[in-house]
Amino acid sequence: MLTPPLSAEDHVDGPERAELELVVYGDFREDLIGYTVELGLDFDRVGAELDSGLASGVTGTPGFFVGGRLQVGSFDAASLTAALEASSS
Repeated sequence: MLTPPLSAEDHVDGPERAELELVVYGDFREDLIGYTVELGLDFDRVGAELDSGLASGVTGTPGFFVGGRLQVGSFDAASLTAALEASSS
């Protein structure tokens, strides 16, 4: 399960009460410190986002959550579409 669930701190696109939910985690571990400093980002928040992904079971990138559950398997459009549709039934 997505831990913690989405909150106002997350970057969300779409309606708040959307029928389907897809969350993507990217891997910026290699350049995390450099980008954080260069872009003037909140290092603690970036670290919290990374910790959130790890706590949710993300072990690599990309990491997708469909309906709050980590998507395991293929990440092609057809697979993600099928997972999204299955999560709404």
